[in-house]
Amino acid sequence: MRVIAGQVGGMRLKSPRGVHIRPMMDRVRGSLFNILDSRGGPGNRVLDLYAGTGAVGIEALSRGATAADFVESHPTCFKTIRENLEKAHFGDRGRVFRLRVQRVLKHPELLALPSGDIPKYALVTVTPPYADTDIVEVAQAVAQTELLADNAVVVVEHPRTFDMPAQIGTLERFRERRYGATVLSMYSSGD
Repeated sequence: MRVIAGQVGGMRLKSPRGVHIRPMMDRVRGSLFNILDSRGGPGNRVLDLYAGTGAVGIEALSRGATAADFVESHPTCFKTIRENLEKAHFGDRGRVFRLRVQRVLKHPELLALPSGDIPKYALVTVTPPYADTDIVEVAQAVAQTELLADNAVVVVEHPRTFDMPAQIGTLERFRERRYGATVLSMYSSGD
């Protein structure tokens, strides 16, 4: 697994040993960021939920995002994300939270900036394990939080066997892309 393009394009990312995760494939991540580039890029601040290796948030940083926050509950993955950020020299632009995604969405103040302000994210990625049956509920919680910037993009990765709704709260799906068994459903309130 590698960073595809941008400032650290081509850099190999570490994967945690002994942990079964399903990072977003390079081909899928590349396609996602090509779509985002056609919309002006990943935006200033990115939230990578179920971050795993941190590949999505690090790709966003490499392609021009100014800051990325990573939420991952598994201790080995948490450590791997921090190592990947340091390897990419993005340690000062990325914050890693060892928390459950549902807790963060119920308590967005857990992501507060040093100023005490709750950040607003231009891009939020939701890449839960495919066995997670609460994908829609998590996406609904994202749509209802105060974490979304104006015209934010929310990307949900899910298995092809699972259909996401065309609208989630105020978010409307503007694109759905299929890659084998994987689907990216992309939502925005600004379109």
